[in-house]
Amino acid sequence: MNIVFQFLVVFVFISILVGIYKFLLSRQDHKSYKHGVWVLLFGCLLLFWINGAVGIIGSENNDANLMFVCVPGLGFIVATLGRFSPISMKHALLTMAGIQLLIAVVALVFSLGTGGNSWPKDVIGATVIFISLWLLAAGRFQAAISSEGQSL
Repeated sequence: MNIVFQFLVVFVFISILVGIYKFLLSRQDHKSYKHGVWVLLFGCLLLFWINGAVGIIGSENNDANLMFVCVPGLGFIVATLGRFSPISMKHALLTMAGIQLLIAVVALVFSLGTGGNSWPKDVIGATVIFISLWLLAAGRFQAAISSEGQSL
């Protein structure tokens, strides 16, 4: 792929993340909410970057890696339905953690990345890291919920 095109894609992606960050921070002024947004966006950037550069399941050319688009996609749907409230953001991140785990289970059960050099350590390691990020962000949104006195 042309290097100029790659930089253009990264620029557009980071611009979108900055736009999402500014939008979400305009919705809520709580410090824990801001921290949750930072962790969420960092995790999304890392997920797309790693997945696009080297792939998580096998190599970057493995079509199974396209399943990872569902992780932030479904999280966005859940958060949108709840109007980006701290509760809906927490639920979105728990959904993302569940989908991340489901993708890893599918990849392992169906041996989707056996062509990779470090199979299955790459899938297991990436899954642990990303689920940890999603749960950390969910915890920050839970702190925002608790400080506002909201309940489930």
